[in-house]
Amino acid sequence: MVSVNVLRSSSSGNSTLIWNKKHAILVDCGLGPRVTEELLGTQGFSLGDLSGVLITHAHRDHSNAAAIAKFFHHHVPVYCTPGVKKVLQRDLVNKKKHCFRMFTQDPFTVESFRITSFDVRHDSEGGCVGFCILSGSGEKTKKISLVTDYGIPDELISRSLLDSQLILIASNYCPTMMEQSSVVPRRIKQRHITPYHPSNDECAGILLRVAQSSAILPKAVYLLHISKNHNTIQAAVSQSQRMLHAAGFGQIRILPTYRDTLSETINLK
Repeated sequence: MVSVNVLRSSSSGNSTLIWNKKHAILVDCGLGPRVTEELLGTQGFSLGDLSGVLITHAHRDHSNAAAIAKFFHHHVPVYCTPGVKKVLQRDLVNKKKHCFRMFTQDPFTVESFRITSFDVRHDSEGGCVGFCILSGSGEKTKKISLVTDYGIPDELISRSLLDSQLILIASNYCPTMMEQSSVVPRRIKQRHITPYHPSNDECAGILLRVAQSSAILPKAVYLLHISKNHNTIQAAVSQSQRMLHAAGFGQIRILPTYRDTLSETINLK
C-alpha cells in the first residue's frame, strides 16, 4: 500500500507526504521547519524519517530555505533540477553541507520510489517540473502523478498523467471570479496569473482527456493550489466533477486541499 496526504496547498505553502511500508518522501517543502515537523507528526513521521524531498520549482511557497536547511541538518537529501538548485543555494549558508541531489528527465529512484519528472510552463527561475512517482512492482505498482503551478496546458501534461491511480493537479482560479475581483491589479493577473496558473476549466479539461485515454482510471484526484482570492473550493471541485460526470467518469473522486488543514488521506492498495 502507498498513502498520500497533502499537508498544505496554497500560495502560503505547499507540501505533500507520500509513504509506503518502507519509506516516506515529501513533494515540495514550502512551509517553515516547525510547521513541517508538526504536520509530519500528525502522520507519525519526523523530519529525519524522510528518505528525500522532491522540489517542483524555486518559488518560496514550494521551497522554504529554512526547511531545506533543516532537512540537510537531518541528512535528508533534496532532489531538484540543476537550475532550481542554483536558485535555492542563494538563500542557504554552509554550502559544503548541502545535500542536493540533481535530476534531469531521466528516471531516478529515492529508495523504493521510482520517479520521472516532466517540464511544465511556469514563471519560476530555474524551471518547473511535475512528477510521476511509482511505488510497488509488477501488477501491484501504483502511479501517483503531481503537477502544480503549470501554465497553458499542453499534451505533455496529459500524457504524463495517463494511467495514474492518483492525480494531484492545480485548479487555481475561477475565470469569472478572476475577472470580477479587484484584490489583485489587472496587470498582475494578465502577466503573472492567467499565463502561468490553470483555471478550473483548464484543470477539468486535462482530467477529462486523461480519463478518456487511460487504461486505468484514478481512484481520486486532489485539486491543488485553490486560490483564496479568485476561487472557492466548491467552484473548483464542482467544475471537475461536472465535466467528468457528464462524460461518464463520475466514479473518480475529486478531493480539495487546504491552506490551513490536512487533506483527506488516500490509501492505494
